[in-house]
Order: sequence, then structure tokens, then C-alpha cells
Amino acid sequence: MMLGIQIGLHLNIHKSPINLQPQETIDLHPYFDLKRGGGKADGVQDNLGAIASYLQNSHLPILLITKDRINYLEQTLNSLLTTVRPTARSSLASPDNNLVDNKPPLYDNIIIAQDGTDENVLNLLESLKTSHSLPSTAFQLRRNDRQGQNLRGRTDGAANIATHYKFAIQSAMDFYDKAPGIIIAEDDFLFSPDFIEYFESNAVAMDEDSTIFVISAWNDNGQEGQVKDAAKLLRTTFFPGLGWFLSRKLWEEELQNKWPKTHWDHWMRAKEQYKTRDCLYPEKPRTYHNGIKGTFMDQSTHDKYFAHVGYNVDADFRWSGDEWKAISPRTTYDDNIQQQITSGIVVQDIRRDLEPSLGGPDINSNKPRILYINVNDWTSPNQPFKSIGNYFHIWHEIERTNYSGVHMFWFNGYKVVLVNIAESARFKGLKGGSDKVFVPHDFPPNS
Repeated sequence: MMLGIQIGLHLNIHKSPINLQPQETIDLHPYFDLKRGGGKADGVQDNLGAIASYLQNSHLPILLITKDRINYLEQTLNSLLTTVRPTARSSLASPDNNLVDNKPPLYDNIIIAQDGTDENVLNLLESLKTSHSLPSTAFQLRRNDRQGQNLRGRTDGAANIATHYKFAIQSAMDFYDKAPGIIIAEDDFLFSPDFIEYFESNAVAMDEDSTIFVISAWNDNGQEGQVKDAAKLLRTTFFPGLGWFLSRKLWEEELQNKWPKTHWDHWMRAKEQYKTRDCLYPEKPRTYHNGIKGTFMDQSTHDKYFAHVGYNVDADFRWSGDEWKAISPRTTYDDNIQQQITSGIVVQDIRRDLEPSLGGPDINSNKPRILYINVNDWTSPNQPFKSIGNYFHIWHEIERTNYSGVHMFWFNGYKVVLVNIAESARFKGLKGGSDKVFVPHDFPPNS
């Protein structure tokens, strides 16, 4: 069995198996059981789903994955603590942003899972509690000392990460055992002001819609200039990660017992896991990947795909709680895409129709640009989508943000809808007989 070191309510170190045993609780708030992480209270409606019911009196727990990158962890926790504010369903007049409608303070809903036992992590948490004037009970820490784990002497980074993720997720699920799921983040993130509000306003969609796999705060193609609408949600079959909500139902019924020994994120993107479900994600990301050094990260990769992500920084933005209804049920989302395609302008010349400086005045600039492409070997490791990705400054991997062969983003002020007729069974049928279809080598280089 995988063993770890728990840091208890007052950060007293003691060893315990990963399946945490019940421990003494401190009743900080009459409506909140610190061990259990909230639960149903008086006045909660019985007809609500598990997530909506839980959110009546509690915030969703946040799991923060870390190892020993202290500088990153400090920035991440400082950023996370600034996201405390009333949610869409709460009174905006609350005098204390930490206690909204009798919900527990955010710092009681953060659990840090450390890979290893570097004392600098513990010291940092103590320092942050002092600088933020937090009580001694703030934060939960679980240490994965890897006793009982058989990695066969390997130092494989992907294997280490996968096994630690399982330890971390199970630790969080066990501690917050009444929570319907957890928000998972890493130690090199910065957060939008509405990071928590985003999840708590939209996770309720999973109560109603079984076609949602997970909810992510990240848009792989969310570069500055390619995102505009802070309230828009989209679907994709490609797991984005980088800040995501994992439901207890999915964990306990499907993923827990078959969690992979390596490359957990690639595994999550396999059809055997997502089946016929989609990931929900925002047009404007709610996380910023701040780390430029990691197991699979370097300066060049960060500069190209992460440094200029246009995540939301508008502290005045609020979620109404109804945004998810535009993408659920799935038929509503499909109808929305179809409407955009049928009402848009089909691109016949890439430069003329997508580059205003070359095409002259455009009186139809508010209409989406519909671009039919044919990437018939789209699963090839040779990345045939690369020239298209380079032109639009999006990922060269066609699977990212893909939904039924469709990608949607902004480019030069136009809303662009890419439709891959080699993959899109439904939407390729909307193509007119004279509509041009482009192949990868048709796309000019872009600076």
C-alpha cells in the first residue's frame, strides 16, 4: 500500500496509510465539519444534484500538487488566496469575503499534496499563515514519502508524477469525503480572480449532463488575441488539464482502480477513459502556467504555448450561473455550432478573407469566418496540422480543443470556425458545393 506522511490540523507530522483513518476534528464553524469538508445543512433543497447541493453550504475543495519548487508554490498560494470573493449565487454585499452565506473560509478547503518530505514546503506554509494572518488550522498538507511504492529503481519523471497524482487525489477525496469532487491545480499556476467562481458556477452542469467528463479552467488555444468572451464555454474531447474539476463519481467508479503508472495526462485523453464524453472549458482561461522549468517544460515551450495566454484578469467579471446551459445538453451546443457555420462567411481566399489589411474594408466583420480544411491523416505522428497551427498561432496538435472536427477561436478580430471535413461527420455536411476546402500546404507562413 502506498504510504505517506500526514500533516494534521496543527501540522503535526505522523505517518498513516493513504486511506486516511477518521481523525479528531476541530469544529471551527457550527455549519462546517473540518474533517468532512462540509455537507448538507438546513434549508438545502432535496431536489438538487450532488454538486449543487454541496455548494449550498461549502466551497469545492482545492488540491494543490507540489514537490519542492518553493518559489513557484509561494506565488501560486498567494495568487489562490486572492480568488476569495462572493460567488455568483451569493450576496455581493457580504462584509467578509471569506465567509459567504455561511460557507467556510477558502484556506480550510486547500489541501497540498507534497511529493517528498522537503521541510521547506512546511516552512513556507507556516510563513504564509503568518503573512496572511491565517489560523494555525489553515491548509492541509499530505506528504508522499513513497514508502511501499515500487518504482523498480526508476527515476522516470512521468512515472513519479503519475504515482504522486494518485496519492494526491486519493488523499484529497478521503479527507473531504463529503465533497462531490475536487479542483486540482499545480504549484506553478497563477489564477484568475474568478477561478473558484468559474468552477462553482459551472460544475453543477455535471449534475444534469452525463456527457461532461471533467471541467477544466484551461484553453489550449487561449492565446491573447484569440479569446474575447469571458463568459463563453466550449466542449472538447481532448483533456486540457491545468486546473480541472474531477467528480467523486468519475474517480471512484472509473479511474481510481485503473490509474496508470505513467503519463497520466495522456491516459486521460484516451477514448477508453473519456468514452463518449467531452471536457468543458472556458474560451478565456482561468489559469496561467507560470512555470518555465519542469519535467516536461522548458523556456522555449513556455514561450511558444504558455507565455502569452490571455487568461481572465477582470476582477469585476461575474458568472450568472446559467452560462453552462449554452453548451448543455450536447444537442444545444451542436445546434449553436451549426448556426455559426450557416450564418458565417465561408473563406475562399485565406489572406483576403482573414487578413483585413490585404482584403480591404470588411462590412461583414461580425460574422464568423468558416474555414473548411481536409486533414485526412490527422492522427499521424508527422503532425500534418502543423502548418495550419503555425499560421493561426495555435497548437500544432490538431486534437487540442477539437470537438467533432471543429476548432473555434479568434484571429485578426474575426471569429474563426475550422471544420475538418475528414473528421467532422455532422458539420461537414453543411459545406456548399462551391465552398473551397483547404489542405495544410495551402496555409502561408505567419510571423
